[in-house]
Amino acid sequence: MDTSETYIKMCDCDEIQIGHEREGLDFFLYYPHAKYGNHHSQVWLPRQGQLQEMYARYIADERELVNFGRGELMQAFIDFSVWLGVQYTKDEFVCMPTNTFDSGGQLWLAFVMKERYSKQWLTDSQEWIDGNSE
Repeated sequence: MDTSETYIKMCDCDEIQIGHEREGLDFFLYYPHAKYGNHHSQVWLPRQGQLQEMYARYIADERELVNFGRGELMQAFIDFSVWLGVQYTKDEFVCMPTNTFDSGGQLWLAFVMKERYSKQWLTDSQEWIDGNSE
């Protein structure tokens, strides 16, 4: 479980924090600088599997399904693979996100934020920006 300062900052956004209902296996971390965290500056840090489910639910919603299943989860992995594949630089075989992010959780969060919310993480300023403004 990634509990790094970077992952905490990445998770401390309204897209992840607002509307999340606490569940038994959720991991919350006290973070005094939280912008969107709830319950007295506790920030929810989704596990990688929760991020994958979040995207699978998004696919199910797009398909107007009541629940998501194996097909949507498989599609999540396919979409993630395609997204990751187009992140390689043209000049050399270097994947930019894998050079930018330090954990699978950070990488999946970047994917979810880009695909669901059109947001991109700026490592220099440590914030999400509108990914459509590039």
